[in-house]
Amino acid sequence: MKILYIVHDMYVGGVSTVVNSLMQGMSLSNHEIYIVVLKNKEVDILCSNVNIINIHNKIDYVRGLFELRRIIRKIKPDVIHSHTVLCH
Repeated sequence: MKILYIVHDMYVGGVSTVVNSLMQGMSLSNHEIYIVVLKNKEVDILCSNVNIINIHNKIDYVRGLFELRRIIRKIKPDVIHSHTVLCH
């Protein structure tokens, strides 16, 4: 199964802990794991077999959404888990 996680960044305590735990459990079951990070920062992932995709478009959020749409169409995940917080 292909699983796509979407997170704002991996430096928010609870988010990184929950998503890393989920990815570890799913990777043990031989699922194909992808993570899309919306902020362009270095990502600290505890699993070695995770495909990391950074989307960061500070100027235009609409372009970022189109990029996310393109990624979803390309990967064709079975499950999408979004764990994001939008604060402005």
